[in-house]
Amino acid sequence: MQPLEFTVAGIPISVQSSSQSRQRWKIVVRNAAEAHWPLGTPLVVDEVAAVIIYFHVGDTDLDVDNIVKPILDSLENVVYVNDRLVSQVLVRKTERAGDLEIRNPSPELTDALERLADDFVYIRISDGPDHGEVPL
Repeated sequence: MQPLEFTVAGIPISVQSSSQSRQRWKIVVRNAAEAHWPLGTPLVVDEVAAVIIYFHVGDTDLDVDNIVKPILDSLENVVYVNDRLVSQVLVRKTERAGDLEIRNPSPELTDALERLADDFVYIRISDGPDHGEVPL
């Protein structure tokens, strides 16, 4: 599959948030994914890998494991047929400190870093991993 990359402005919603907050967040993520998923592209039916990076300004008390599920759920029936196809997730939270230098950012991430002054989430969905290799 052609990798899908997009960003979502704002603070991600935790799986522990209220149902209403989670639903609103999932709609925002879904809309962002739909805007970047080429029209007419079939849903992915093979394993995929996800990268999720929460870029935040100042401190955050969000746990990385709690921000993953609402994001992956929101991509179901937009990018892939079922979130069970996600076989690898790299998730990170990164403070946007003044001296932070991102090496080798994609054009999508570069644009977000320049355009967005506040918190945002970077999401990349690509082909599933090589299961014979342990990621380092």
